[in-house]
Amino acid sequence: MMKKIFNCLIVLFAIIFLNADEIDMVEPGSLTLKVGTNANYQPFEYVNMGMEIVGFDIDLMKEISKRADFKFKLLEMSFDDLFAALQEGKIDLAISAIGISEERLTTLDFSKPYFNTETLYLKKKIDNRIKSKNDLIGKNVGVQEGTLQENIAKKIDGIVLHSFATDTSLMNGLRTGSLDSIILDSAVGLRILNKYLDLSEFLRESDGTGGFGIAFKKGNYVELLSKINFAIDSIIEDGTYEKLLVKYKLK
Repeated sequence: MMKKIFNCLIVLFAIIFLNADEIDMVEPGSLTLKVGTNANYQPFEYVNMGMEIVGFDIDLMKEISKRADFKFKLLEMSFDDLFAALQEGKIDLAISAIGISEERLTTLDFSKPYFNTETLYLKKKIDNRIKSKNDLIGKNVGVQEGTLQENIAKKIDGIVLHSFATDTSLMNGLRTGSLDSIILDSAVGLRILNKYLDLSEFLRESDGTGGFGIAFKKGNYVELLSKINFAIDSIIEDGTYEKLLVKYKLK
């Protein structure tokens, strides 16, 4: 009987020490997180000619992961699916130019804002019919699906609203005349204005958010969220953030 007990103890200690060795072999940064994004919002996230997902948000996440000591795998999905994926645990966090709003804060936790935006209203430069929001009544107005600007546009009475999957389709609609105006966030809007000189801004207003943030399922990843916030601060303080703004023409 004593021999059996002794043998069991040997096996038990062997298991304990084996597991301890396995834990010790886990190197810093070996934690791999699933990061959701919707690669349809240039310059924040988009697919380049090499079929890679790139952009400001992606470069920012690479910097954050180095400083917060984790690796990550990108999972591309529709913008609306990001929120369901967070709640269902299919992804750990989401970075996709997500505006921090009161509504979203009821079910999600956010990092501190990493980019502040406004809402821009654009039209063709030669169109003298539109000078204010009131002039949009009866006009064809375009927005990108799933954005805060889509929600803003739905509250404008009397417009004919059209939603598009990409900002490229949105811009093409305005330039070809099928749309009279488009509403989008300032970062994307300024990029379009710099590229297409036949378009102009006729209104700029607050988008009612606290800026773009990294989203998590509410109550999860409290320690990770703290590390990410610390990383964002350090990225801003050492000048890396400024370089990313310049790289993606966001200033």
